[in-house]
Amino acid sequence: MSIPDEMLKKVFVESQNKLQEYSRQLSHVRAQQQAKQRDVRLNELTQKELKQLGSDVKTYKGLGKAFLQVDLSSLNQELDLKISDANSEIKALERAGAKLERDLTEGQNVLRDLLERR
Repeated sequence: MSIPDEMLKKVFVESQNKLQEYSRQLSHVRAQQQAKQRDVRLNELTQKELKQLGSDVKTYKGLGKAFLQVDLSSLNQELDLKISDANSEIKALERAGAKLERDLTEGQNVLRDLLERR
């Protein structure tokens, strides 16, 4: 039983479109992952610099166009929270990227099978 050429062509075009979409999504996920990793590094470096300060030093947090005086400990806690949130988001993005890579590989296999049938 042979698949008609029109049907084969339609399936081939749909598969190509899916592959393009998976590829776009994968590059978007990787860009988000890199941005989160950059945020983690920035927060870790900030935290490292804050640890070098004495406990009697006044620290300020940017709040829009103004600065708000905050305790050093609360600033460190906030940075810890930002780092842990970013790390959990990175893990979620890694899972999403792995799924997209699997989908991309499966789609490439489908295209390869379609080309072999022809």
